Amino acid sequence: MSNADFSTDKDWELWGQLNPYYGVLADDCFKKENLSKDSLKLFFESGENHVKHVLEICKRKLDPQFSPDRIVDFGCGTGRLVIPFAKIGKEVVGVDVSPSMIEEAKKNCKAEGLENVNFLISDDALTKLKGEFDLIHSTIVMQHIPVERGEKIFFKLFQHIKKNGFGAIQLTYARSKYSNTFGEKPKERVQNIVKHQVKLFLSKLGLIEMPKSVGPGMQMNSYPLNRVLFFLQSQGVKELYTEFTDHGGELGVMLYFKKV
Repeated sequence: MSNADFSTDKDWELWGQLNPYYGVLADDCFKKENLSKDSLKLFFESGENHVKHVLEICKRKLDPQFSPDRIVDFGCGTGRLVIPFAKIGKEVVGVDVSPSMIEEAKKNCKAEGLENVNFLISDDALTKLKGEFDLIHSTIVMQHIPVERGEKIFFKLFQHIKKNGFGAIQLTYARSKYSNTFGEKPKERVQNIVKHQVKLFLSKLGLIEMPKSVGPGMQMNSYPLNRVLFFLQSQGVKELYTEFTDHGGELGVMLYFKKV
């Protein structure tokens, strides 16, 4: 595995430092310079609606009695989904590769008076994640991780689902269109990362002023779903419910399954 694969971790720490909400949901109203009470309300309401939908699907399609106590949100960002999960579960663990994202998520949880949330810095082996959980969830996250690494993380997450627990994990599999960001060549992406790191260093020294809307590259990766489905079936999963997703032409599926 090349060191370039791990540059995505640096990308997300930069998003966490410079433009965390836009890094989570790429809509202009969530850019740092556009954030307001109304846009933040919209941001967190989208999380509440998503969590409500996930729980509804798990109950309607897989188990009417589903009521998770221990929940993991992988790629938790600023806590958009952690907060509504914490309102229905006894314990929630937010996992993210960006310390700055996690700090923002902690502030948001504190503002909501939530004391049943813990946060962990992620690595590919999930070494800090302990125990088993009723629900492991992740959405619009895995596509930003190189496939080889992302598959290993998916398999590790599965190991932390308890018997009769659930997974709700979104993966992208194809592209319907391209943009400059999605089609960025590796050499160009590395050059952009270096430029942003230099600018960030100079801004910390007070030598330059960082543009408010600056942000690093955003890698988009398509996963071979046959490998993922083979893994799930080989692990004894009997039922799988899927929903198609489309984020800016990045086509994916939300996989809902129960571990037996």
